[in-house]
Amino acid sequence: MPHTPHSTAKKAQLRHYLLNQRANHPHRLRDDAAIIAHLRTLLATLHSDGDRFLGTNKVSQITPKITSDTSPCKTSDRTADSSRVAAYVPHGSEPGGDTLLAALMDYTSELYLPCAGPAGQMTWTRHDGTQPLRTGRYGIPEPSSDPDPTFTLEGCTLIVAPAVACSPTGQRLGKGGGYYDRALAPLYAASHRPVVSTLLYNNEVRDDVPTEPHDMPVDVIICPQGIIWTNH
Repeated sequence: MPHTPHSTAKKAQLRHYLLNQRANHPHRLRDDAAIIAHLRTLLATLHSDGDRFLGTNKVSQITPKITSDTSPCKTSDRTADSSRVAAYVPHGSEPGGDTLLAALMDYTSELYLPCAGPAGQMTWTRHDGTQPLRTGRYGIPEPSSDPDPTFTLEGCTLIVAPAVACSPTGQRLGKGGGYYDRALAPLYAASHRPVVSTLLYNNEVRDDVPTEPHDMPVDVIICPQGIIWTNH
C-alpha cells in the first residue's frame, strides 16, 4: 500500500523525537527491570493459560487494561516448555536491555531471532544462548548461524516485536523499514495466531501515533507501568 506523505513525515518527526528521548532516558535500568518483570508475568500467564489468549477472536475480546504487578517470578516458577517465541536482540537504548533474551529463554525451549534480509524480508534462526551474534543490516545484532527454513511465525505462542511507540489501542510505530509490518501482515488474516507484543517506556505509549493502512497492530504493550492489553 502507498505511503501518505503527510503521515510519513509525522512518523519521522515523532520517531526522531522519541528515539532522542530514549537515548537520554534517565532511569533506564530501573524501567528495564520493571519491563522484564512484567514480561515474566505475561510469559507465565501464557504458559499456564495459553488457550485463553491464542487466536484473533479470543485476543480481541479482552478489554484493554493495565496490570501493574511488578513482582518477578521466582526461579522455581520458571519452567521452560515447548512454546515457540520469536523476539529480537535489543540494540542500543531499546527497552528490555541485556536481560530480555535471558528472560525469554527461562520460559521457552524454542527462541527464534531475526536476520534482516534483502527486499525488506526477515529470516529466523533458533537461538539457545551459546551462539555468537554478529552485526547485521542497520547495525542490528543478529544470529550468526544459518536460518531455519522450516520456521514460521504462525507456529509461535508469542511474538515480541520492536517499536518506537504505540497507541493504547495497539497501533505500532516501528523504525521505518517495514520489516515487521510485512512479517506480521499474514497473521492477521488467520483464525488462530500468536500473541503479538512490544516493549516500550511509559512515554512511548501515546495517543498521537500516526498510522497507515499497512501498519500492523500489537495485542500487548509491556511498559514499566504494567501490561496493556489492546483491542486487537
